[in-house]
Amino acid sequence: GKDFGCPLQIQKVNPSSLAERCGMQANDYIVKIGQTSTEHLKHPDAQETIKQQNNTLELTLQR
Repeated sequence: GKDFGCPLQIQKVNPSSLAERCGMQANDYIVKIGQTSTEHLKHPDAQETIKQQNNTLELTLQR
């Protein structure tokens, strides 16, 4: 995130996880969380935004 001077990036995807089944891969960048751009989010803010998504989490990724 912004606090680390780089875009939010997926570090690891667990085998057989929902994330893997949805096509997420390590090193994907998170561009949006729901309708919120991650461009200026710090890591803790991104985590909080994810927690606020309730039962459905929509991520826009860039590979």
